[in-house]
Amino acid sequence: MKLVLRDLSILGFSAHGRASLGDAVPNFHSDKRCRTVTGPITRFIARFVLVLGFLTIATSAAMADSVTVGVVSFDVVNPGATNAFTVYNLTGPFSLFPDFPVADPLTFTGISLTLTESGSSTPFLLPDAGPGSEQLLVLNTDSFTQAAFQANLNQSIFALGDGTIFQASSGVVTATLLPSSGNDLTPGVDFAYLTVSGSPVTIPIPEPSTLLLLLAATPCVLGLRKILRRRQS
Repeated sequence: MKLVLRDLSILGFSAHGRASLGDAVPNFHSDKRCRTVTGPITRFIARFVLVLGFLTIATSAAMADSVTVGVVSFDVVNPGATNAFTVYNLTGPFSLFPDFPVADPLTFTGISLTLTESGSSTPFLLPDAGPGSEQLLVLNTDSFTQAAFQANLNQSIFALGDGTIFQASSGVVTATLLPSSGNDLTPGVDFAYLTVSGSPVTIPIPEPSTLLLLLAATPCVLGLRKILRRRQS
């Protein structure tokens, strides 16, 4: 979703891109008294918070609720001799935004591949895999009807390539590799994506009353600092 804000006047900006607040920001006078922020500055802050909140909601709604962290595939290693189940961890330096968007290097821990052959399932354990790949070699004469992958992520909160912070709803990654045609997996053809469900982590927006309080206190703080500097001199 691409949102274009054409009327900048609702944020208090003129057509030339400069703020047109006029005398909305109170001046700090020599009598050291703090003035209350009212009028145009209050309306400006309220409009700013409204637009900022809308932009945050629109951005969050447009983002996907899952990210792809890798691939598990059935590959040919030595033609006529060996094949392999390969686990690709496509995060960190092996990421490719936007298809494999995780910029932080993740580690797959506790990896297991359960291979089903002639109706019998056998689990195999693989070492922990950082960005890159790990393989489980098998004979090319072996036929498999499916392969079930499972692993844990070493962290559930990570950065994406566009700077978004993503939080996984679960630290467990699962995928089932099934034949694209026929009854058995075909080496060099069949693969499955490793995806993680979750949601972007949004930064809380301060309530309008909090922003107004902070803005109202700013002249007082600046004035107090000016007084202290004069006393020190």
